Amino acid sequence: QSAGSADAWLYLESPEGQAPALPADWLLHREGGTREVRFALYRRATATL
Repeated sequence: QSAGSADAWLYLESPEGQAPALPADWLLHREGGTREVRFALYRRATATL
């Protein structure tokens, strides 16, 4: 297991109105979108800043 695995970020794009379900340890950091696409950046809850 690598030491950096806890400091993970996840970027997702999905059709507007269809946000994917993620495990509870992923926290929404920032989101936005257009009429067609929703984008979101998630940070793992166990990450240390």
